[in-house]
Amino acid sequence: MASSGSVLEKKEKRQFLDDYIPLRCVAFTSRVLPSYVEYLVRVQRGPNPEDHWDVVHRYSEFAALHEFLEQTSGVLLPIPPKKMFGSKEKEVIAERQKGLQAFLDTILCEPLLSSTWEVKRFLDPTVYSEEPHESALRNVSMVFRSHPEWSVIEPVRNIGWRFRKQYYLVANKREEKIKHFLSWMEPGPDFSLSDKDLDSAIKVLLGIKHPFIAPPVSVIYNGVGVSVMRRYYSKGSLRDVIYGCRPQGHVLKKYGVPSKWPILGVADVTKYGRQILEGLKFLLDKGFFPGHVHAGNILVEASVCRISDIENSLLGLPTYYHHYLYSYELRKIQTMEGLLSYSFGQLLYEMAMCRPLNSGIMENTPPNMAAAVRPIVESLLSKESIKKGIPTINELIETEFFSSIQIDYKEKPVLKVPSRLKEEIQRCKIAMESRLQAEQKKVQQQKRLQKVQDNLMSEEEKKKRRKLQKKQLSLQDESSYASYPTTEIRTERAAPKAMAPAPKRTSSKSQLTKQPSTSSHKPATASSIAAVKPPPPPAAPPPPSAPAVAPPPKSSSRGALLGSIHTFSKSGLRKTVTNDRSTPKV
Repeated sequence: MASSGSVLEKKEKRQFLDDYIPLRCVAFTSRVLPSYVEYLVRVQRGPNPEDHWDVVHRYSEFAALHEFLEQTSGVLLPIPPKKMFGSKEKEVIAERQKGLQAFLDTILCEPLLSSTWEVKRFLDPTVYSEEPHESALRNVSMVFRSHPEWSVIEPVRNIGWRFRKQYYLVANKREEKIKHFLSWMEPGPDFSLSDKDLDSAIKVLLGIKHPFIAPPVSVIYNGVGVSVMRRYYSKGSLRDVIYGCRPQGHVLKKYGVPSKWPILGVADVTKYGRQILEGLKFLLDKGFFPGHVHAGNILVEASVCRISDIENSLLGLPTYYHHYLYSYELRKIQTMEGLLSYSFGQLLYEMAMCRPLNSGIMENTPPNMAAAVRPIVESLLSKESIKKGIPTINELIETEFFSSIQIDYKEKPVLKVPSRLKEEIQRCKIAMESRLQAEQKKVQQQKRLQKVQDNLMSEEEKKKRRKLQKKQLSLQDESSYASYPTTEIRTERAAPKAMAPAPKRTSSKSQLTKQPSTSSHKPATASSIAAVKPPPPPAAPPPPSAPAVAPPPKSSSRGALLGSIHTFSKSGLRKTVTNDRSTPKV
């Protein structure tokens, strides 16, 4: 494998999945089968509620995952105990369901645990069906066919936090004593460079000369992924130095619960921090944006720190602290420069405290933090500083804490970047920033919607709604009762006999006198006159009617009408007189 060559095989661009978008369990139910109990978990990726799926697991599968994570990392994780009998009882299932939900929530809140392939496969077995080292080994074997002078000494699995990034210890057959690290990685979701531009960027990376940057020995892109070879550093990364562990151990064993916590002195923190800042400033001045700054990407040799994996930005890979950027407190960090300063703040905290912050912001400054480091860390990680704006890389170098270290370059740093490549890198940078801002906006909208839903479903809100409904019903009843006077009806029903008798009705002469007929008649003939009988004598006046109940008062309301119907009596009606005028007059 040539140390300065690169191989490109043009293939169609693929859509790469972002493995580091946070996952969360939004629902947890159970299903009882004849021989066992299944637990159904609904998993959601990112803020989009529609991007979800269901997975089914038995308790034994939860227990197997718990055993692996706890034994490998040493982190104590909660899980409900096993049951020899009664595992199908409703109370046991409900209690176990709550415990398993808490177990998954604890895992997903820990970045180191949630980023492992075992957890990803457990929550999404369809996408993560194949182990990463199998596909990586196939691609690395194809690379070595073209370069038979190199041989694989042994695979080094799970030494980094990216489960898709596989490492191999290799050596040249001519110089077997000199070891190199070979890493294989597929591009990320923000990869947008063309093959021509990537070929140009690879040549630029191979020509870097800087005392605080670890350049690659060889970079090969075959259209599927990139293999990068670097010189082997026996002390490993800065995180290995901080935790006092061997570089070739499992990532969970090294950084889960370390057996010892070595302490870096303030002088080491100042020196290492200044060296890292010098390397970052050099790359920024040349048009690169190395956003992947954390303790795992800083190699240490003879008290000198060197930045590695600068090709990650060109490959569109998510950063180590990418998941923190979705929080509300970090919504102001929307540029690669801001992300770079923020990442350096996390790195500085880890160097000063010899343990990671494990949070997006620093709520309270640890009391045992050195007084000289405290103002720098607070300016980068405190909530108030992030809201106002954190300092840039150049501003950090000019602070009294870092400017006290003098940097003498024995050789002039070299990095020649073509103008066209600078434009393409700038375009990729803008695209990554746009995607970050869109995701932050989407997450904040979803959080606001979720907050509204939680408030609506809270007990206090339910009580308020019930009180409001009762109040509205009472107002409706009062309005209906106002148009329906039940008190008047009750009074009329209770005392109809106590009312004063109505005055007697007497028939007047006008009522008994015959009214003249206004209808026209035909002329009478003799036969018709003879047939007409004389009219009967007038009828006697009707006897006086019995006392009648006084009619109800006039009212247009419904109560008055009902009262009138209730007090109706036939005895109060007067008799009528029929006046038959059908016979002709003689």
